[in-house]
Amino acid sequence: MDPNPPVLLSVGHTSLSAVRCLSDGTEDEDGEYMNIVYAGSITALNNKNSKSFKVEYKEHNSTTWTTALTYADSYTASGNVIVEASTEKSYDIRFTVTDAFGASASLATVTTAFTLM
Repeated sequence: MDPNPPVLLSVGHTSLSAVRCLSDGTEDEDGEYMNIVYAGSITALNNKNSKSFKVEYKEHNSTTWTTALTYADSYTASGNVIVEASTEKSYDIRFTVTDAFGASASLATVTTAFTLM
């Protein structure tokens, strides 16, 4: 028996990015919205593995996360979600991929809108 059996990694590659934007998703450093772009995958394991994807955000100094999107229909998820974002606040964004073996999270930050002094 192998004393170091291979480790099963069931959560695949994840990616997350976020930028300030206009309500239609057009990037704008003064935007009052955030365009959050996410992608992730989970190994199906003969369709017996559980699956869940979640996009959340919060004001930078807050401890309370707001759910922007949850998805559990497939073993892959990708797309974007646009949410309102005060120009005077910065935000933390989290994309979590969860299966029967655990969870993996990617993090991003959106800063305050550009201001000219």
